[in-house]
Amino acid sequence: MNTHPVLARFLGILPDCDEPVSYGTRLRLTSLALVFWLIGSLVAGTSFYQPIYVGQALPLWIALCYLSPSFIIPIFLYYCLKTAEQWRAFMLCLYLSLPIYLGAFLLIPPTFSLGDLPTLPAYSHLVFANTSSNSTSVIEVTLPIAPLLWILLIHIHVSSNFPKSWVKLITLAYWGALTLIPINTGLISYLDILFPPCLLGLIIYFLCRNSEKTS
Repeated sequence: MNTHPVLARFLGILPDCDEPVSYGTRLRLTSLALVFWLIGSLVAGTSFYQPIYVGQALPLWIALCYLSPSFIIPIFLYYCLKTAEQWRAFMLCLYLSLPIYLGAFLLIPPTFSLGDLPTLPAYSHLVFANTSSNSTSVIEVTLPIAPLLWILLIHIHVSSNFPKSWVKLITLAYWGALTLIPINTGLISYLDILFPPCLLGLIIYFLCRNSEKTS
């Protein structure tokens, strides 16, 4: 791994091998992935600003469910991605997905919709307001961009590395809940639902095509 280009290693594009990654490298790559995720979320959030108030327009449990990837994904990255090959695949997917997401947010009009669902997420911020105190007691949270893609990646990783069926079912149910629960609240869009499977299908296609060429 030491002969790999320094810039590629810094960006998390590690060699395609089963060599284990040190704890320090895992911490650095986890932090790097979260920085890219945060930047993407903030940029997407500035393309349209429609806050939704938790406790009024949105129940608290749905808000916590939708914010749960912000806590689960860092744990997954640090504890489950242990080899250079795993980090390489994950970071390549991250670098491929973020420009597509940001391009969609910047190019597609926020009000454009297809049928009952919007093309883009209808809200970019959650507002937690304490109505029992003064009006300045407000916490505003930017929704994470592409949470369903990350959760779907977790399910695929779990399905290929954990033999127990109940672990696979939990991750699949979690992805399904994040997809179905927000539909009636307007917190989900065609971009959230359709893009993750399409992107993964594209990656699998190129991987299979590359393996056929090498064989």
